[in-house]
Parts: sequence; structure tokens; C-alpha cells
Amino acid sequence: MIGLGAGLGLAAIALAIVAGKPLLTLIYKPEYAEQSRLLVWLMVAAGLGYVGSFLGHIVSAARYFRVQVPLFLGVTASSALACWGLLPRYGLLGAAYALVFAAAVQLLISLGVFAHALARLKPCPVSG
Repeated sequence: MIGLGAGLGLAAIALAIVAGKPLLTLIYKPEYAEQSRLLVWLMVAAGLGYVGSFLGHIVSAARYFRVQVPLFLGVTASSALACWGLLPRYGLLGAAYALVFAAAVQLLISLGVFAHALARLKPCPVSG
């Protein structure tokens, strides 16, 4: 699942880099095509979000429910702080950077919980 999320994210980033301007012009208007750099950063945030979301499902499957409220409180706080610091200076691009930051926070915390869950796994007894 993690590999699928990473692959989808990388494909979206590559598509935004290679064909972002023409796609934005075709789907919306030429004015939107001027923001193709923003599209790339939104795809970076989405790619990190895919992996973080899949890790979240794994954390739920491992029955680590209590950690999820603090995890998302941390993600929300980091997103708010990033918006507060980045939006005034960078505008729309700052919003995209804040999304990347929040998605990275979610991914890293979820990865830590996942690693903790793996470390606590007991070996499965082999029937003889």
C-alpha cells in the first residue's frame, strides 16, 4: 500500500512537471496555467498525503487507536503554524508549502507509530 501511494504521488508530480501548464490551460483557462508551479507543490503534498493516509490505515489495522487523536492534533497544529508563517510571505505557494509540511508531519508520525507496532510484534509460532 505504501509503495502504491508513493508511486501514485510520484506519477502525479511527474505529470504536473511535464504537462501541468497544458493541462491547466485545457481544463481551466490560461490564467490558471500561470500557476503550474503551485500545481507541482500541491501534487507533492498529495503524494505525501497518500503515503501518510495508507500508513494511517495500517496503524488502525494494528489497533493503535489512541495515538490517532494526538497525531491529528499535531498535524492540525503544524498546519496552522505553517500557514501562519508561510501564507503572508508566499501567498498561494505558502499554502501549498504548508500542505506539504502538514502531510510530511502526518507521514513521519504515522511511520513512527508503524515502526513501534512492528517492533512489538511477536513472532508467529510455526505449527509443527
